Amino acid sequence: MTRMINNNTPVQWFASVFAINACLCVLLQACNESL
Repeated sequence: MTRMINNNTPVQWFASVFAINACLCVLLQACNESL
């Protein structure tokens, strides 16, 4: 896992962070709608 992170370029790292943030936003919206 650490090897993959070390080999990632800043663009790939930013893309992965953006994808994680997008997933969190979807989960938060789903929780808010269920409440």
